[in-house]
Amino acid sequence: MKTIFVVCAVILAGLTVLAVETLPERQSDAPLLYWTSDANPARGLQIKAFEEWMIKKGYGPVDMVLDSSTLDSMKVIIQSVSKVGSDVIDVYGAHRLHEYVSAGVLLDVTDLAKEYGFGPDKTYASVWDSISVEGRQYTFPCNVGGSTIVINRALLERENLPMPKYDWTWDEFLKWCLKVQKVDSKGRVTRYAMMPSGPSNMWFSNGGSIFNETMTHCVLDSPQVLEATRFYYDLVFKHKVIPTATMVKSRSAAAGYGGGNPQWIGNEWTVGMPIGRFGLIRLREFKNFKPDVALLPHKVIPVAVVGARSAGINAYGKNPRLAARFLQYLADTEYNQIIVRDADGLPPNPTATTTPAFLTPKEYPGEWGAHEKFARAAKQYGAGWECSPFINSNTVMRILRRRVQGLDSQSRPMEQTLRITTDEINREMRLAIGRDDKLKPKYEKACELQKEIDKLKKEGKPVPIEWISNPMLRYFRRAGK
Repeated sequence: MKTIFVVCAVILAGLTVLAVETLPERQSDAPLLYWTSDANPARGLQIKAFEEWMIKKGYGPVDMVLDSSTLDSMKVIIQSVSKVGSDVIDVYGAHRLHEYVSAGVLLDVTDLAKEYGFGPDKTYASVWDSISVEGRQYTFPCNVGGSTIVINRALLERENLPMPKYDWTWDEFLKWCLKVQKVDSKGRVTRYAMMPSGPSNMWFSNGGSIFNETMTHCVLDSPQVLEATRFYYDLVFKHKVIPTATMVKSRSAAAGYGGGNPQWIGNEWTVGMPIGRFGLIRLREFKNFKPDVALLPHKVIPVAVVGARSAGINAYGKNPRLAARFLQYLADTEYNQIIVRDADGLPPNPTATTTPAFLTPKEYPGEWGAHEKFARAAKQYGAGWECSPFINSNTVMRILRRRVQGLDSQSRPMEQTLRITTDEINREMRLAIGRDDKLKPKYEKACELQKEIDKLKKEGKPVPIEWISNPMLRYFRRAGK
């Protein structure tokens, strides 16, 4: 069955390319460039702007075609290795980047980035781990996001409730939640303080991490992670300032098509929700909404997990240099102005976040002051997601999602859940290393380095930052933690 699927996918992909190439209305002699991305209506404007940018820059005409039917990672891999994939491929997060690089479908663009001007100096330092693997660049961001909380300032002003701090501790956050929460005469919560974020952000803000420094071992059973997990679920079940996942699902379903999480703020069922700047696209629909922005609370260190939707070049593509022009365009002013205007996350080039169009958009005066806080999260507090080279990141994400559901339902003690999760990830890592002869010597070398790191930590000595491959622990190290 799997073989039949693969064959059919390849045949259909080839027919699609043939059909587009031979359309009778296609009269242009300009080269075609295919882009695998989602069907966001904004893509049409972005494509048109790119085609105009190419002519303006003197690079010659190009016709870009959007392919939004191939977003599944397996389809992308199959079509790419079959040489019928798109020239430019969108990559959704660090875990997908590692999957594509491991499959060999993305071109190493490190040298092209230097030549064409879309290197790491053109984006946020904190996004590096979302566009690179083992020090080599493979993509450039289309947009960037950091983990923040968007809060309805209009509601707080109307009811004379306290404004949030931007950088706040767990205790400060809880006090604020209890003041903005609303409870009826029967003790039922009628308005929550914040939508669920899951406990992982609390892990990091308490100095915890998923992996050790060399990412050779999962450490989710650490005291820091356990303490943070307890705090998060106290917010849900003890203080009831965050609704359960079941409540969210039930009410969002009742809201009907187009409901979902933003509806919770728009209808004032909650005061805030964990979301990046892209959340404003939906939240602007509500007349009773004005945003304020805060970091997720911390006990040990404030941190915003930064990720990106980025674009890479198909390693099997016919014209990598033409595709590189698109990544160059993503770093240039024209594209960044589009992201600034549409609020589709942070613009990939941070210079765009210092402009009046970003900081004080004329059409949305109620948002003044909020955009700077989104950018500050990525610039000052940003750290990348942990992706170990010794285990498939999708496997890790699948395990975390399944185990966190158990925490949501309180079906077993937290200590036991975290220990089981840790053991399962480490077991999968051992299996992955055992299946890959090339990975084993690399893993053994990293384990030897980890022994040196553990020795320094035991002696109370600082660990050289260049020894640390874990982006979260590098962030802690730079902050002196």
